[in-house]
Amino acid sequence: DPNEFDYGRMGDLRPSRILEPVIADDEIARRILWASFHRQPPFSENPSRKFNSVLEKLKTIPRGEFDKLPNHFETVSAAFSGVMSFRGWRDLQRQQFCTHYRTYVTPLIGFYLYDKPEPHGFFKACSEVWQKNLALYHVMKSHGVPDALMQYPMALGNLVGFQISGNLAQMEFCNWQRTKWNVNHEVRQIFLGIESSLRCAYPWWQEISRTDITPSYIFARTNKGIPIKKQEEIYHALHRDTE
Repeated sequence: DPNEFDYGRMGDLRPSRILEPVIADDEIARRILWASFHRQPPFSENPSRKFNSVLEKLKTIPRGEFDKLPNHFETVSAAFSGVMSFRGWRDLQRQQFCTHYRTYVTPLIGFYLYDKPEPHGFFKACSEVWQKNLALYHVMKSHGVPDALMQYPMALGNLVGFQISGNLAQMEFCNWQRTKWNVNHEVRQIFLGIESSLRCAYPWWQEISRTDITPSYIFARTNKGIPIKKQEEIYHALHRDTE
């Protein structure tokens, strides 16, 4: 329901972010996973072993480019809601291992705030686009245009509310694939937010997760990943020729 999102800050340029995770308690997740693992060798050979023995075993098993965690991790699921640009969501929902929902595209939640060094006048242009979208939205609304149809003339930078859910095997794979250096920055930040939530909920998650937790990279379209160390350094490098 789009009405669940905060419209009180209409007009703001706002960053995409994870707002609320729904994750099983750590103790419950451990018990569910151990109940799935303990009947199979080598764990069934020693019933006194605990979930930590599963983690130790997993760390010794190499996983290839297309390998997920064992099927046992499909017994625990997690769900996340947030806001991001419609353009970014179109990339996000390509992860077909997960389940996706989104609100209609409107100017009501806000417009995507790019959080990396930007060209001169970029934010002003975004604000102008948002204002024009808002005016158009109200005109269409006054003429009774259905909500679904009002999406089509809206700019891709308008924020949408979204939900993404999946089991732990799916989430680990998606977080790994979509935090690589050549992934769109906004989409990568969403998956980093998901990873952060899982690591906060499960102290053991970082032991089996392959997620690249580098905060951000300069560009996705380079020959190799170049991490951003200081925003100021990148800003001056981009503007050096114009000074």
